[in-house]
Amino acid sequence: MMTAALNLSALLLLLSSTTTALQTDPNLKYKFFCGSSFADIQTDTCALRQWCPSSSDDECLLPGQTCFANTPCDARLIENIEVPTYSLSLNPVYNTPEDKMFCGSSYSEALATCQAGGDEAIGRHCPDQVCPSGQYCFIDMPCSYFVLTDPMANPLSNVNEVEITEEELELPDPGTMESAYFCGPTFQQAAADCSSKTWCRTGTNQECPNGQTCFVSVNEENPECEINAIVKKEYEEAKAAGELDNDKNKVPTVQPTNPPISDTDDRNMQFCGMDWNDASNNCVKERHCPNGDSDCVKPMTCHEYTQCSAVGMTRSPTPEPTPMPSSE
Repeated sequence: MMTAALNLSALLLLLSSTTTALQTDPNLKYKFFCGSSFADIQTDTCALRQWCPSSSDDECLLPGQTCFANTPCDARLIENIEVPTYSLSLNPVYNTPEDKMFCGSSYSEALATCQAGGDEAIGRHCPDQVCPSGQYCFIDMPCSYFVLTDPMANPLSNVNEVEITEEELELPDPGTMESAYFCGPTFQQAAADCSSKTWCRTGTNQECPNGQTCFVSVNEENPECEINAIVKKEYEEAKAAGELDNDKNKVPTVQPTNPPISDTDDRNMQFCGMDWNDASNNCVKERHCPNGDSDCVKPMTCHEYTQCSAVGMTRSPTPEPTPMPSSE
């Protein structure tokens, strides 16, 4: 009995500390993202992931995904990121099961209305299971009356305009272990290519592109691999070249171009087509679109979860050039 009491006390303390952290550090919400596991969330997949600023798993629409905190993604750095319209609170606690009950003529209609937010969504709340004629009360909706009416509501619509504080960008002290963390496919390659773009601030592999690892003590292989020295050198080189923007003198974020993806990545099933059926019936490497619509030739668009898989695919062979006819 004593052990159970201690475990309960520890759980309450953990929940209390988490709530306190959310209240004292409002920047935490920018790093909540959905994934099938924490290890699944890597820097080069951030733009394709769903942001869940309320920290609620209900915001993750893909089956099997939950909302993870302290990911390597930052909503402020992702252009045109989709903001969940019902993520309006820094404190996403659901008070009661009735909090997630909303009226609608169908589940999809109720869902669309409650996710749109506003007075109409609030008016659809049915804690007593009573709805207007022609509507039904649906339970366990991915919306929250408490969130919709919370006085701390914040639509987060200007997330790309929120500046990253100097404290968040602060570099570690020179000579510390953290100052020599760098990404690379191998330790030797990490040492050879170390730069502010390959620095992995937290020492986790999630900050590196797929197929790469965050290595420690890279400076033992290459003494120049120390982030403070690198930032200073890059600053001086940019200044000498006349490329320095004094208003944006910040450490660049890792933004790899077309990194490789693992065989288990859902993006292997993304293919271009006029519609989903067209994409599923034309499984060729040239139509694979791991980066979304930008990989497709217009008017085709990129479709998820097609019947195709890019695993093991190779591009169609280039036709051999026709030899010049002989003049003889």
